[in-house]
Amino acid sequence: MANYSENLLNELIKRDVSVKVVTSHCACKYKYRGSPTLFGGKYCLVNAPFDSYADKPDRSRIQSLFYRASRIPLGSLYAKQCRDSDILHYQQSSIYSFGELPLLTLLTQSKAPCKVVTIHNLYIDRLYGRGNPLRLLPRVYQYTDAVIVHSKRQKDRLMQVGIPEDKIHVVFIGSQKVNLRGLARTRVAFFGSPEEFKGFFSLLKALRILRDEGIKVNLEVYGIYGKEDEEKTKNEARRNNVEDQVKWYGSLSEREFDEKMQESIFTFAIPTEPVWGSSIITRAMMNGTPVIATPLGGSSEYLGDAGVYVSPNDPASLASAVRDLLENRRLREDLGKMVRQRALQYLSWEAIAEKTIQIYQSVLNT
Repeated sequence: MANYSENLLNELIKRDVSVKVVTSHCACKYKYRGSPTLFGGKYCLVNAPFDSYADKPDRSRIQSLFYRASRIPLGSLYAKQCRDSDILHYQQSSIYSFGELPLLTLLTQSKAPCKVVTIHNLYIDRLYGRGNPLRLLPRVYQYTDAVIVHSKRQKDRLMQVGIPEDKIHVVFIGSQKVNLRGLARTRVAFFGSPEEFKGFFSLLKALRILRDEGIKVNLEVYGIYGKEDEEKTKNEARRNNVEDQVKWYGSLSEREFDEKMQESIFTFAIPTEPVWGSSIITRAMMNGTPVIATPLGGSSEYLGDAGVYVSPNDPASLASAVRDLLENRRLREDLGKMVRQRALQYLSWEAIAEKTIQIYQSVLNT
């Protein structure tokens, strides 16, 4: 989310849009490790109770409960900072500082300006389960002027749960243009938190299948994750007898991310349920890295014919895809060229900013 916001902000400023960034203590600071401030200092920091917990991805369950509850009033604090603006553009992600709970209080602020919400993550099937109070969230969107999603499939899914079609706009996730440096592709890497719903447990089972066939694939894991998640995943790796094949690394700077991506033979975007935007896919595409993906949440809209698709929760199919790519260098090179071309054609931040400005103008004119 921080990556999306920073790149969109920079492009909006180039078009003489005056932007004020309102943020809080959240996981975004991990992305900016080594930087003196978030967004180059162009932001207003909103404080809330238990902000110190935001520094701990491995919070206890009790701490996590208090932390989530403390996010509810953040929406009012965000809205207060934006009353002098023409547009309040909320970047909705996960369940924490910019999740659904702050959104509930933000959207009902009558003194707030026109409200635009970009949904980066909203796991509808997870949220709208039986007895879940957040099943009423679509009704809250009646207070928005526009909702931005990252694929047509996501738009269709939101319409199914009652959000009006005329409020929903599809804008791809952009990707910063990078130069290919001709690095040797020797890694197999997973980028992101190694969670079960992101398909990581299926990947471990696929590694076991390949190992039983005599193919030992070493996997590198890069992302933001806590000790609890790491231990849970390491236990799963041990159960599959592949713990010696997985190397654990932390978060990456922007330069490191592109470097590791360009050194990857291929990478994975294999969630078991729809996700509302994958910067892993867009970054892989811009870096010319083939992607093995599950066709959920719009990944096929981004990758087109350049993706290698497997069914969710299908380790055998995933193992077969890994084997095919490892054995066919020509296929990998062709796919890399194809995803790179699609990225340059569809995912420039200039195009993303232009579409976003058009949405701003449409809500201001209504």
